[in-house]
Amino acid sequence: MFPYRNALLFKFYFASLYMTTDRPKNPKIIFLFYALLAALAALYHVNKYFFPAAGESAGRHLVFVGISTICVFGLIKRPKWFLYFFGALMLQQLYAHGFHLFGQWNGLKTINYIDLGVVVMMPVIFVSLLRNRNAAP
Repeated sequence: MFPYRNALLFKFYFASLYMTTDRPKNPKIIFLFYALLAALAALYHVNKYFFPAAGESAGRHLVFVGISTICVFGLIKRPKWFLYFFGALMLQQLYAHGFHLFGQWNGLKTINYIDLGVVVMMPVIFVSLLRNRNAAP
């Protein structure tokens, strides 16, 4: 038996999902949901700005309030430049939250659900932006 059979099936399943030409009938609703997630991220960072944990930089949270606000605008209006902005943000978020998620799992054997949500949703949103880049907002 091929040892990576399940991993390959998983990979091919998700690849086949993104290779189809079917698009949702109303992508506005999906992007409004994504914008709501970005707004919740902005509120999280506003809270962390005023009440930072020990050793956290409040300024870093203020930067992400601005970034999350740009994401809310970009996910609703979807200007052409936003795809590049979000792609760079996705890479940064996957690096930061992915390493934190991996480190916490290895060290404490616990899952940080915020990190997990970011690592899962950022690529999903990016693929949605890619698939709907020519559709009107």
